[in-house]
Amino acid sequence: MLLIALLLAAAPKVERVDVDLGGVGHTKANAVRRLMTTRDGTLLDEETLRRDVARLRSTGILYDVEERTFAGQNGARVALSLKDRWTLLPMFGLRRGGGEQQGDDEHPASLGDGSGLPRREIGSRGA
Repeated sequence: MLLIALLLAAAPKVERVDVDLGGVGHTKANAVRRLMTTRDGTLLDEETLRRDVARLRSTGILYDVEERTFAGQNGARVALSLKDRWTLLPMFGLRRGGGEQQGDDEHPASLGDGSGLPRREIGSRGA
């Protein structure tokens, strides 16, 4: 118990989390801070900070995420440098495909279009 108290006393508090955003600039610094567990005034935990940086990298909207921690006047300062990749430019893509499906394995006599309607032969009369 005493060991835990000593370790907690030795861990510096987070004085401030600075966010330097580059890129398109649609993402706000407060939005980045909301994704983090490490906050101003909390004890600095290296494992939590590592998970925070991994979470920021895995969002898909941020890239070049870099973290630096250094001593401040009243504790540790965490500096994040990152870029956002939001864009309003349209994305175009091409797909190949086509052809005609004559039925499926479960309903071989169906139209094959997912409607479940039976296929009618030309010249036959339905009931």
